[in-house]
Amino acid sequence: MHMNHEMPYRELGRTGEKVSIIGVGGYHLGIPDNPADAVGIVRGAIDRGVNFLDCSWDYWTIASNIAYALPPHAESHA
Repeated sequence: MHMNHEMPYRELGRTGEKVSIIGVGGYHLGIPDNPADAVGIVRGAIDRGVNFLDCSWDYWTIASNIAYALPPHAESHA
């Protein structure tokens, strides 16, 4: 689903990359009993224009839940 949104973006330092002013913190993505819930949160955020996902390196479950929400895994974990 692609939503019509007007997400504001800002430049990230001097990289030239545009980052959404709203991000998704990763800690809570490892809490749901069902990883599909975390996938739904990530996909919903992306559909609304969020392109900043914050994930600490030591939250391996969270990183794996985020990975399932992104291509090429997204199609197999709907």
